Amino acid sequence: WKFQWLYLLYRWIMAIFFFVWLFFIGFDDVNGGVKFFIYLTNWAYLVWTTYLIWSATSSTCTFLYFHFLCKQKFVDEYNEIDVNICSHELVLDDRPTGCCGKTGDRTFWYQKIDWVLYTVGTSMAVTVCILYWSLIYNPDEEPPYNIYGGVNLVTHAVN
Repeated sequence: WKFQWLYLLYRWIMAIFFFVWLFFIGFDDVNGGVKFFIYLTNWAYLVWTTYLIWSATSSTCTFLYFHFLCKQKFVDEYNEIDVNICSHELVLDDRPTGCCGKTGDRTFWYQKIDWVLYTVGTSMAVTVCILYWSLIYNPDEEPPYNIYGGVNLVTHAVN
């Protein structure tokens, strides 16, 4: 678990980055304010940001649970031993074999929310990117070198 904290750091950096840009988008004169919810781009960005925040939070909670709360230290006369008191084993039951030959698979409620947000968010992001760059973007226009140019780039390319 030595490098899992790097993954959590990556999750939180992405979540914070997109969350900060969400404020720039919401307060932007061109597509923010009262017009925020009429653009598919903003809906896609909102769903993706929600996914990133949810995923970072659930990953952190899972990491903390399994690496700190589930460990108990047993000290014998010679050394200290970490013992995991949470079961990571799959419970075998009489159900038919599931994915990859495993039985007793269980998806928790927070994983289902994560899965739905990811599926919807990635589909919307790809759709918005393709539609914007193929139908709306005009390469003859000079791109603005202000916050709107950044908002445009983040919502249509980075998203």
